[in-house]
Amino acid sequence: MVKETLGDEWLTSHLFRFGASALANDLARQILRMQGGGYMAACDITEA
Repeated sequence: MVKETLGDEWLTSHLFRFGASALANDLARQILRMQGGGYMAACDITEA
């Protein structure tokens, strides 16, 4: 999508990258669920 919209020059790690914060939040929720036996409240884990 970036290449089609902005061109090859924007496909560098300096200018463009995918974030993993949503994945990190998902992993934290799953770890807490496994430790506590249930899902935590949404406010217990920050959203990126």
